[in-house]
Amino acid sequence: MLLHLHKLPQQCREAWEKAEAYELPCAFKDIDKVVVCGMGGSAIGGDLLSSLAANLGKPIVFVHRGYDLPAFVDSQTLVIASSYSGNTEETLSAFAQA
Repeated sequence: MLLHLHKLPQQCREAWEKAEAYELPCAFKDIDKVVVCGMGGSAIGGDLLSSLAANLGKPIVFVHRGYDLPAFVDSQTLVIASSYSGNTEETLSAFAQA
């Protein structure tokens, strides 16, 4: 476990570099909001993304831990469903509404 923790900073740097070099597909150019649906540990990545995005301004990233999608979700919202098991009831419910 300590080895994994020791490698985390370098993995984060590498992931950041890959993300900066990534060319966003045209279909996602108008996205101004991101909703990450997940429960427990499956939502942690969304929490990290939300913190990073808050410093950049856009897009707004919201982590949702519930059954129903927020009312502000529209055609300019990217919805990401995250479930380790693939069977999380709340996440599947929100995903079905997307």
